[in-house]
Amino acid sequence: MGFLALVALATACGPLVFEVSAETDRWLTLIEVVILLVFIAEFIVQFAIARDRKAWLQSPWRIVDVVCIVGPLLSFLPRVSDNFRGVLVFRFLRVGRAVAFGARAGAVAVQKRQGAVRRDHRGDVTVTAVAAGEEGSPRAAKWQELLEWVVRDQKPAWYHADNVAGDRFREMASLAGTSALDQTHFDAPDGRSHVTSDPRVTSLYLSLPTVPEAGFPELSRNRLLVHVSAAGVLTATAFPSDLQKTLAAATSEDFRTARLPVRTTYRVLASLRDRYKDITQRYEDEVHRLEELRANDRGAQFLRDAFRLQREIAAASADLWRLGGIVDKLANGKAPLPGVDAKNEPFLDNLLGEIREIEKDFSGLKEELKSLMELHMNITSFEMNKFMKLLAIVGFLGLIPSVAGGLLGMNVIGNPWPVTLGQVAFGIAMGMAIALYVFAIKGWLR
Repeated sequence: MGFLALVALATACGPLVFEVSAETDRWLTLIEVVILLVFIAEFIVQFAIARDRKAWLQSPWRIVDVVCIVGPLLSFLPRVSDNFRGVLVFRFLRVGRAVAFGARAGAVAVQKRQGAVRRDHRGDVTVTAVAAGEEGSPRAAKWQELLEWVVRDQKPAWYHADNVAGDRFREMASLAGTSALDQTHFDAPDGRSHVTSDPRVTSLYLSLPTVPEAGFPELSRNRLLVHVSAAGVLTATAFPSDLQKTLAAATSEDFRTARLPVRTTYRVLASLRDRYKDITQRYEDEVHRLEELRANDRGAQFLRDAFRLQREIAAASADLWRLGGIVDKLANGKAPLPGVDAKNEPFLDNLLGEIREIEKDFSGLKEELKSLMELHMNITSFEMNKFMKLLAIVGFLGLIPSVAGGLLGMNVIGNPWPVTLGQVAFGIAMGMAIALYVFAIKGWLR
């Protein structure tokens, strides 16, 4: 399609700047018709395969597509005169089709990079449940059972739902009393972690980071809801995860005596702390890998990898900072957990201290990477200066024969100058040799 857009640009602008014969104009018209049909077919295919056709049609790009297709299409109708067909407006619409394709291609490239680790909702919602005292063996449950438990909230239990898409989450959140604003935070790919609370329930909106098998250092972030009430706890993730199995197998003496909702919440926070510790280690290993690269061997690749890592470290550090803010609110009682006096919980204070230590590790990684990038750029700049110095020396040496040739008129034989060609060559050679000697004693050749 990009090549066809360029061809359309050439066929539209060519007759404006070149004199073309009637036969050539007919061939250009035929090419325009073929390209127009291909663009119409592309429009139809894109509409057919669009996941949300209504949203696809409402995109501003569709307006551009329609204008750039309908305008030239009108000019090719059988009853439209040749004079009308060559109107400048319609030719510029053809040019606009190529420009629009280029802009769309650039936007798609940016979206692909931004969504490198973004996942789609696939499959059905998976629900598991754990009763109080049976945390080591979660059982399978149904979505309707979860909804009934949310409404009644009668028995202590922990329900977890994986792969909860927007509609399912809104259904669950409306029954649990979650506001529409918080639903938006959960659905948005870049939703910020935060905590909301009232006297009856507390909801934590968290980001569950995972190191993907491909695409590192970009992290795969799964939106996580922890909805805590006095009787039980509900957790939900936007995409599939092994959260409940991981937490059910984990034990900690610090909060084993706490009630199930509080104990589960603490384990979720502890799991996030452990994940960020692992991520910090992975990023540290990546920084060490970059340190081993020779700057003059992989200059451009080094900078791409370093800037990419710097961006991801900053994003992970921001997520961790928000997590620390949530833990701080819980520890200070600003966001109370039902059924526990969090102000007197040593676990939250210790957890907050560990998170602050991990934040320091992230800051250290950022400074180390910044220093490494500065060192690399200094080395690259030094190598570039050496090359520019070489070019300056070669340029100065080439200036000597150029000046001599300009003064002598380039042709020595037959000119009224009392010098021979050999004498001119000798003078030029000696001049260049003296210049090289001066450069050498000044140290400019090193």
